[in-house]
Amino acid sequence: MRLSYSKLHDLWRIIELYNSGMKLKEIAQILGLKPSYVSSLITKGFESEVLYKYYNVNLGALGKHKPSFIMIEMPQKADILQCIDRNVRTLSLYYSYSKKPLIMMYVLEPVVIPEEVLKINNQLCHPVFSGYIEHVVIPVEKHLERKIIFKTPDEKSYSTVHDEIDELILFEAFNFFNPPVQNDVKTLEFLENIARKHMLESIPFHYYKHVKDKLYPRLVYRAHGVYSLVRVAAPTLSILNTLVNLLFKSEVLTGVDQIHILSTHPVLAILHGWSDPLKLNNPQVAHEPVEGASYEVYPYISLL
Repeated sequence: MRLSYSKLHDLWRIIELYNSGMKLKEIAQILGLKPSYVSSLITKGFESEVLYKYYNVNLGALGKHKPSFIMIEMPQKADILQCIDRNVRTLSLYYSYSKKPLIMMYVLEPVVIPEEVLKINNQLCHPVFSGYIEHVVIPVEKHLERKIIFKTPDEKSYSTVHDEIDELILFEAFNFFNPPVQNDVKTLEFLENIARKHMLESIPFHYYKHVKDKLYPRLVYRAHGVYSLVRVAAPTLSILNTLVNLLFKSEVLTGVDQIHILSTHPVLAILHGWSDPLKLNNPQVAHEPVEGASYEVYPYISLL
């Protein structure tokens, strides 16, 4: 099922306002559309698999278990169990391959020297990048304008959780949506899966009592591209925003889910988003150079 050009434009406007914090009824009033049309268009977006229900988790506000990000390069395509100690508490492990196998991971332990924490086999693996998540930037995508505005979650609303079960739900949500397991997730189904996995009947109670208000709900348009992690460096957050907008306008990036800031002076960040491999590899597709900025795109292959 394909959306007509006019309906696609309406959907983009609905998404933009929804992600700015508005309710569907308010959106219908502002755009002069019938509420039933707004709901129907969102449903068609899900059915066409171009629209995703997405929840941002503010990993930078978790406090006790604020994750670290580590990137490990492997000179050979070896089993990762020969590379790192799997007893280390990790949030997620991503695998990519460009010129060499690459493991990208979020670790739930303080990391100063990655080799010591992960008990890395230096014969097979070489840490190339690491850092703590200081805060999270959430993009507001304006598809009609091909523009992205950065939004930082309110730390008071997305503050530290009450206990380890709340934290567990947030971690499961992060893994579920990065990359999205399905585009129109039902909350009850999601919670039941977590409860079965961890054998905890109290999961729904904790979610509605403590966790729900700590998630940032969004609708994201993802018609094409592959899920990717991008390592980005820029002198300032403003220049990072300029760079991301150039990549978005050139459609090298087709969408941005979130940006984890590891350092602010200068800015070092990990971007979770969607890239177009054809545009990325096409020498005719280019953007204006941004002084002092750089990036590396790692198309996601699997979640380990």
